Amino acid sequence: ARRFMAAYGSPNFVEMPSLEISRAVAEKAQFGHTNQIGYDLGKASFVLSFGCALIEGWGSPVRSIQAYSSWKTKGGVKLVQVDTRASLTASKADDFVAAAPGTEGALALALAHVIIRDGLFKKDWVEAHAFGFEEFKNLVIREYAPKAVSELTGVPAEKIEALAKEFAKAKAPLALGGRGAGAAPTPVYELMAVMALNALVGNINQPGGVIVRRSLPLTPLAEAPVDDKAKTTLAMPRLDGALSAKYPLTPSILENLTDAILGGGPYPVNVVILDQANPAFFGANPSAFVAALAKAPLVVTFNSLADDSGMLADLALPETSNFDGPVEVTTPPSVPFPVFGAAGALTDTGFDAKPIGDILAGLAKAVGGSAAQALPFKNHAEMVQKAAEGLFSSGRGRVAKGNLAADVFGQKDEPQKFKDVKEFQKALAAGRFWYDPGFTFGVLENTFLTPSTKFEFFSQTLQAALAGFVGEKGPEAAMVELGLKAKADQLCLPHYEPIAPKPSDALPLLMMPVEQLKMVTNARGNAPYLTKLLEDITLAGNELVVEIHPETAEKAHLYEGDLARLDTLKGAAHVRVHLFEGARPGVIYAPLGLGHRGFGYYLRGKGMNPMEFVDRTPDPLSGQALWWGTKANLTKV
Repeated sequence: ARRFMAAYGSPNFVEMPSLEISRAVAEKAQFGHTNQIGYDLGKASFVLSFGCALIEGWGSPVRSIQAYSSWKTKGGVKLVQVDTRASLTASKADDFVAAAPGTEGALALALAHVIIRDGLFKKDWVEAHAFGFEEFKNLVIREYAPKAVSELTGVPAEKIEALAKEFAKAKAPLALGGRGAGAAPTPVYELMAVMALNALVGNINQPGGVIVRRSLPLTPLAEAPVDDKAKTTLAMPRLDGALSAKYPLTPSILENLTDAILGGGPYPVNVVILDQANPAFFGANPSAFVAALAKAPLVVTFNSLADDSGMLADLALPETSNFDGPVEVTTPPSVPFPVFGAAGALTDTGFDAKPIGDILAGLAKAVGGSAAQALPFKNHAEMVQKAAEGLFSSGRGRVAKGNLAADVFGQKDEPQKFKDVKEFQKALAAGRFWYDPGFTFGVLENTFLTPSTKFEFFSQTLQAALAGFVGEKGPEAAMVELGLKAKADQLCLPHYEPIAPKPSDALPLLMMPVEQLKMVTNARGNAPYLTKLLEDITLAGNELVVEIHPETAEKAHLYEGDLARLDTLKGAAHVRVHLFEGARPGVIYAPLGLGHRGFGYYLRGKGMNPMEFVDRTPDPLSGQALWWGTKANLTKV
């Protein structure tokens, strides 16, 4: 899709907001590359998770749950969950650290303060493999003492001290960042602060640590040809402001695209193509995207389901599902080794649907010129086969005989042994995965592609990327325009930026959308039987149920199951109330995944969509909208 857009001549390839975009920016800032970070969960001895929903879908869900099971089976592994509520992961953890919403980054820096102050960091590793340590040290010692951070987070200072020492002294300590299951963006500075903990204890490319995985050796495509007309239009500014002087490391920003379409932008939009994306439901402003679609002369959807966005399309070119069409899988998030799988259709539904590769190749052929040359494939299957040839010719990796996770953890497979590429392709088509677990712990060569060739506490990559913006605006003005509250000398260092708004007299509570195991936010929506599995404490009839602490309920004179009015600055809705001791007092937790305009009987009109009511705060480094705290109120109806 990205290749088609470039050859066609549009710079506006935009992805849905996600944790992965936040991670990409943070990884680029500290490691100098993107999408190469994984975690050796199975060998960790102390796992410190900053809001990661390890048991509710974070990273590679099956692998995360399998790692958790192995920790409990073998013993000796401690899981500490930092979270604002007693989520499923927090309830299963050995220790639950309840922090105020939006303060996870500050807590990570307070732990760094103790580790550095008490000399518990790996001095030899930091001296040999890290850049900017003195700047980072001065910052955390000066501003993130446990007592000061305790007042901000609500975590006792003694707890911060003890947790820092336990983490630093563990055999294989691993800190994980990225709140929720992965659908919602996380502040980039927060991710950088958490990763700094791993660097302090030297647990990068070590057993049980952060792993910079090997590349996925797919056959590289020649550079896409671009004709003169396409060159002219590609030179136009992106509508979403991504890859600009202000957001140089961010690949896309959905909310800015919406604003640009509604505001006229630098140029009008003639066509909007939706490919397995549902911005009219998920994102920081679904209703605004609905209005933006109404301004576009032509809206096309590739979804085979009538989702919220597709319902508004002028034309549907249905894409096959994972069951009735070919499918390929590349390395899932958090997995520490490269993975590739490809398989054909399981069923023939007979519906008028095509694989996405067939659709794009057909469009490219119809457009002609450089677009046709950029996608010179007959169909989707040929495109995947060509890409997979590189795996065979690399001579690397293994092909799983059965269950990928079991084979990898047990190392049962032998290196790939196929007489030719056709036999290799046949194995892939039968559903067998290629993977490359070959990795030498302790090797750091080519691990850091930063200017210093080291892990960067002070990011020179970020400094260079923002040099033009800072130079044009001036340091202080640049910080203000980026929405930063810190001093200019902290721009390239992990630091805490407040993102949760302060409650007011009219709106004395905070609302937080919450991802749940049984509900999805993507363009496929919940399957009917998943919706039937929802308990009455999530969906009561057709009404969404929100969680609040009994103390919060008492102040509002609310009881279990009461109907209440939820108010935010964006509007109001009726919800039911569930009293939950694991909720943080003063916070309303609203489940994500309900309140659809589209789909069918099992989803449409059930509950409400919290994303219609959130406040959005742009992340200073990624530009993605953060919605981890919205001023709100609950009143009895």
